[in-house]
Amino acid sequence: MATYYWVGGTGTWNNSNTTNWSLTSGGVPGVAVPNSSDTVIFDSASGTGTCTTAATAAAATVTLASSTLGLTLGASLTISGVFTLTLGALNLGNNTLTALVFSTNNANVRSIAFNTSGKIIISGFSGTVWTSNTATNFSYTGTSYVEFNYSGSVGTRTIVTGTLTEITSFNIKISAGTDIITGPSFAKNLDFTGFSGTFSNGNRFVYGNLTYSSGMTISAGTNPTTFAATSGTQQITTNAKTIDFPLTFSGTATYQLQDALTMGSTRTLTLTTGTLDLFSKTLTVGLFSSANANTRSILFGTGNIVIIGSGTVWNTGTVTNFSYTGTPTVNISNNSASATTVTTGVMTEAQALNFNYTVGTYTLTDDSAYYKSVNFTGFTGTWANVARTIYGNLTLVSGMTLTAGGVQTVFSATSGVQQITTAGKTIDFPIAANANGGTRQFMDALTLGATRAFTVTRAIVIFKAGTTNTGGTFSFIGTSTSQITLQSSTPGSQFTLSQSSGVVSAQYTTISDSIATGGATWNAFYTSGNINAGNNTGWDFLAQLGRYIYTRRKNRVILN
Repeated sequence: MATYYWVGGTGTWNNSNTTNWSLTSGGVPGVAVPNSSDTVIFDSASGTGTCTTAATAAAATVTLASSTLGLTLGASLTISGVFTLTLGALNLGNNTLTALVFSTNNANVRSIAFNTSGKIIISGFSGTVWTSNTATNFSYTGTSYVEFNYSGSVGTRTIVTGTLTEITSFNIKISAGTDIITGPSFAKNLDFTGFSGTFSNGNRFVYGNLTYSSGMTISAGTNPTTFAATSGTQQITTNAKTIDFPLTFSGTATYQLQDALTMGSTRTLTLTTGTLDLFSKTLTVGLFSSANANTRSILFGTGNIVIIGSGTVWNTGTVTNFSYTGTPTVNISNNSASATTVTTGVMTEAQALNFNYTVGTYTLTDDSAYYKSVNFTGFTGTWANVARTIYGNLTLVSGMTLTAGGVQTVFSATSGVQQITTAGKTIDFPIAANANGGTRQFMDALTLGATRAFTVTRAIVIFKAGTTNTGGTFSFIGTSTSQITLQSSTPGSQFTLSQSSGVVSAQYTTISDSIATGGATWNAFYTSGNINAGNNTGWDFLAQLGRYIYTRRKNRVILN
């Protein structure tokens, strides 16, 4: 077990050339060549140029600490101990360096050239098998590949990368073992294919793809994994493993699911920047947060997001620069009685998402509620009264409870048909339809609380034929450029509007197949821009004509 120093500059390291070997730093050359039990050192006295290894090169440990002499692998090199890169340039030359442990933990200028197919294999176990804790002045070129191939079950392998950037992070593969892996904190691609041990939770950044294996165990914890690539597409493959720690997406790349991803019920997925591509897969999270003004988007395709946590389960309170493509389906599947809050933020019609509340007995408060469609099928809890805007369908269910209140829900689609299903529930809060271009269609009878108003300022409103639709107050106030239409779901079959008292004074409203009743006075005077489109009962369409004012259908007052 001797120590050999390289001297004399450029040369070849094999099992016969003694020209460049000395027993002391900068000493007399010509001693025997190192073997597999010896230590090899390249230092400041090694000369200038390149040491190129041959297939017969051998050592137990190697230290490269020279700024003037580089080490290039002319063939693959296997050592049984530690390879230490202290200073200088290591060129793998498309070959493989295999070592028990690799260390490059200092602030000296040092580099690794992986070229196109060079790689480092680490065979060590039960300890720190890789350390690059200080990344200052470190760089590499080519396609990095670092593999940890210990296949046993002994101890814990610790991979200490230090704080690496996207440029300096390595592609790391854990290809075997049933032991425990701690680290790495930073990686380019991180691949566990072949590993069936336990991966400890840690605070880590991934700048490339992440691939878990189906046979491994992933420890739960509070430390997040952050996907931080600034370009390209990061692929995430979980192989049906539950991710029971937080996930953050903070780069400007596209993060693409390769299979369904499931997180623990208390864990938050945070979309800070970039594009989250569901790739038509199901993403199940405890909670979802994306409340910022950064450019970010979700590509749903035909996929969906499932929320299984409680508390503030969805937060897009700030929606500036948020967008999506595909069918935007969010399923809130919190099967509990714990109070739940959904904060959508003030979304435009183009930004708003479909929310399905599929289970649970909780009280739902949807703060700053802007929906595409909202569906409560399966929900048996309570929907609090808050200000909300719905651009799509509303589906209530008989088993749920609606909190009474004076805050209005507005139906605001600008195109298509909004279907509103009340399931026999009394809507004890005001509702309104206020957007041109869309149609509001009630799929069953509408029943409002005795003091609640249905206000229509723009839109086509279709009531289900044969139903009685009861309101505290109906208000149909169109304009000369925004005519309101009230009609039946079945042309020729009447629907009923019922208001117990007061006067309904429609303006710029086209009415057909309607029965107006209940004790109120129903005025739809022609002079107010209204149109009797036929088959109406209970409405007064007459108005001042010439010298007469028609105040009721069969009464008139003569003007002098």
